Amino acid sequence: TGKDLSIIGFGGMRFKNIDDQDACVEMMVEAAEMGINYFDTAPLYFGIKSEVIYGKAFNEFKKRNLPFYSSTKTFEPKEEKIRCEIENQLGRLNLDSIDFYHVWNVTDLDKWYERKKNGVLETFIKLKEEGLIRHICVSSHLIGDHIRKLLEENIFEAVLFGYSAYNFTVRQEAFDAIQKYDIGCVVMNPLGGGIIPQHPKVFDFIKTRKDQSVVEAALHFIFAHEKITTALVGFSTMEEIHEAVRAVESYQNI
Repeated sequence: TGKDLSIIGFGGMRFKNIDDQDACVEMMVEAAEMGINYFDTAPLYFGIKSEVIYGKAFNEFKKRNLPFYSSTKTFEPKEEKIRCEIENQLGRLNLDSIDFYHVWNVTDLDKWYERKKNGVLETFIKLKEEGLIRHICVSSHLIGDHIRKLLEENIFEAVLFGYSAYNFTVRQEAFDAIQKYDIGCVVMNPLGGGIIPQHPKVFDFIKTRKDQSVVEAALHFIFAHEKITTALVGFSTMEEIHEAVRAVESYQNI
């Protein structure tokens, strides 16, 4: 996409207390001040609450001149509903345009073909031409190398998919397919959806140095893949942000 994204991204689906908006915004500001500039959410994360918090945080970023890129998604397939959704999203996010807008959660090729038949791709092209979005992206959980069927459309500029030290053996075919295309690659659940840090003894085997934590080891596994642009971490607390940033710093010092 030509955008210079931070290697760690901020995912908006794991806030510890979504109703404490000030604390959530404070977390996002802290992340931005530490160099994280990719902020991803969706309209069903805590209902619409995550997007609302992101909008408040984005206003703070603007006041403080903190650089950031916005990312969100839609599951809607038809133009009328997509336009209604993005209008509401732009309002909640306090933005005129969304940097990375995703055709969300493609898990089945038959359902994908149905969404395509309903005009989702044509609608995304229009949204980009109108300046409402800047990059057309897709979020997918397709197994095997089925994800290549999406990429063969030659319309997507970036892809968001699950890949980690926890599941890479069953996700490798998808990653291999993605690598054949010159597009942005953002990885969700790089910590196995929280499974890795919750079971450090089980995943001790992924550590390559005695002084590594399992979180560092899991993130370093992602950082080592040159084709991966950003590891999208769902943060619950301020300490988790600091831990992820420390993982970047320790990787740089290897």
